[in-house]
Amino acid sequence: MRQRQRRNGYILMETIVAVAVLAIGVLAVNRALHQALLTRAISHDYTQARFLIEEVLMPLEMQPILVPGSKAGSFGDKHPRFQWSYEIKKVELAQTVSAGALPAGVGGGLKPPVEYLGKIAVTVSWTRMERKYERTVETLISPEKLYVAPEGGAPADEEA
Repeated sequence: MRQRQRRNGYILMETIVAVAVLAIGVLAVNRALHQALLTRAISHDYTQARFLIEEVLMPLEMQPILVPGSKAGSFGDKHPRFQWSYEIKKVELAQTVSAGALPAGVGGGLKPPVEYLGKIAVTVSWTRMERKYERTVETLISPEKLYVAPEGGAPADEEA
């Protein structure tokens, strides 16, 4: 009879240990599942941000002339967690060879190198679970599309 009680007690201990190991395993799987869902949601946000960047950038690239400056806004009720901003600026280029430094006959009628380009930087930012995320895309535009004020002057609109 004593042997039977020891055996029953031993089975009870095995059961308690097995339940504890199972509980730890379930908690680990639950945590891994939660992290996987969060990672998927953040990945979806980055993909959504890329499409929203295109929504801001495309109308800018379609403009015949761009004035340097910046602007910010939101996407309204359509995407309430997302905000956008853009900056258009002039980027000076390093000149390695001046147009007059080329030997005669070299270059075959090439235009002299440009001194600057325009740059558009579009940023979309958002929050998820009280953390801030952002995605920025930059693109260069030709100098012909960028309005550059004359030395010491203001744009024609501001003079009037």
